[in-house]
Amino acid sequence: MSKKAEVYLRVDGKKQMVNMTSDDKPEVTSILLEKWQVLINILATMMDVNACLINQLLEKKITVLLRSDNLDDPYTVGLSDSLGQGVYCEMVVGKKEAFEINNAKKDMIWKDSQYTQIGMISYFGLPLLWPDGEVFGTLSVIDHKENHFSRMFKDIFTEFKSSIEKDLEIFMTHTELKTITEQDGLTQVYNRRKIESSFESEFDRSKRTNHEFSIILLDLDNFKSINETYGHRIGDQILILFSKLVKQQIRKTDIIGRWGSDEFLIICPSTSYKGAHSLITKMRSNVMYSLIKLVREANYSFGTAVYKGSDKHSEDIIKRAYAELIDNKEKNRVE
Repeated sequence: MSKKAEVYLRVDGKKQMVNMTSDDKPEVTSILLEKWQVLINILATMMDVNACLINQLLEKKITVLLRSDNLDDPYTVGLSDSLGQGVYCEMVVGKKEAFEINNAKKDMIWKDSQYTQIGMISYFGLPLLWPDGEVFGTLSVIDHKENHFSRMFKDIFTEFKSSIEKDLEIFMTHTELKTITEQDGLTQVYNRRKIESSFESEFDRSKRTNHEFSIILLDLDNFKSINETYGHRIGDQILILFSKLVKQQIRKTDIIGRWGSDEFLIICPSTSYKGAHSLITKMRSNVMYSLIKLVREANYSFGTAVYKGSDKHSEDIIKRAYAELIDNKEKNRVE
């Protein structure tokens, strides 16, 4: 989903909406951050400036993601400037182009800015963009002394920018490919291999730490009959709608995947049996309301189970969840 940030362009005296990192973008890993740290350390040393920074654009602020390691760098990771103040980096992300200040004290527009007041009077920055043009942030140098940035420095700076943006492109492509291999093609939740792997990992963690977790097995009732009566296209629509509704209502910490043709498994970390049962019963009316609007006969059953210290294998938990699911399915038939 597209996200926008409003920045203030001090030079133009106007506000600008910027397409920023959307929710479907992956979070940058520590491996990338370590690589980028080396790059900004080199730039800071080469230019002999107070700081070289990678800043990240967020909805209401721009924040320091990485800072150079030189001792006179006055910035700290996590330090933020609220958007709308017209800071140097807002010019970069707003224009999506290089921005340079040699000495803000000598510039009528910038001489009263907050950075001039703290003595950071020279700046050079470039935008960092995702492959689709959304703004990730900025790569910049800032200093307390006047600087005239040479053509050679700007060329090298541009190459470092290109390197970081190439990392973002590769990382995004890798994440998309990983998603494809882990995602069920129809329902867009985890496929059997991925949900099974997540389940085994949670089970192993609980065996080591005696950490409580629960699972919920969901099974669509009358699904074979619905396919035969209405056709597989309607059957697919039910699967898509059902998985979407459930995914929307479980917690962020819960994990859902397609366990079988019409079965889904939810893993609920740090959750008791009572908590898992409460979670699935609370969402039932909302899910059923939407399902029966599509097909009147649509229904589903569920079974919950909690990890026990006596469980030797993950299958032990699955068996208990299946037993409860079958009981509930029989009750649905009677009703």
